[in-house]
Amino acid sequence: MQCTKSEDIVAICLVLAEGDIQKSIEEILTRVENYQIKNNRHFGISRYDFRGLFYELGVTLGEISYSDILNGKAKKILREISLQSWLDNILEYKEAYFNDEGE
Repeated sequence: MQCTKSEDIVAICLVLAEGDIQKSIEEILTRVENYQIKNNRHFGISRYDFRGLFYELGVTLGEISYSDILNGKAKKILREISLQSWLDNILEYKEAYFNDEGE
């Protein structure tokens, strides 16, 4: 199991958002995925872990549901949510854990 500090998660988001905290979570996740593919590196154990973190946070916050994730609606919902609106929530958790199942 890999542990990542929430400050590091925010730093990754800020770098890939070019400092614009008004960018949507979905736009940042797309940039993260493109970075991972281009550089053959991932944040977490698999390249899907970073998105999974935000899906889980969205479920915890009541902004998305598991059915939204399964039926593809989560991406559309996350296009409407800015990084700024979730910053406090991300930092509240202190750490994120990735396991070998990509969760």
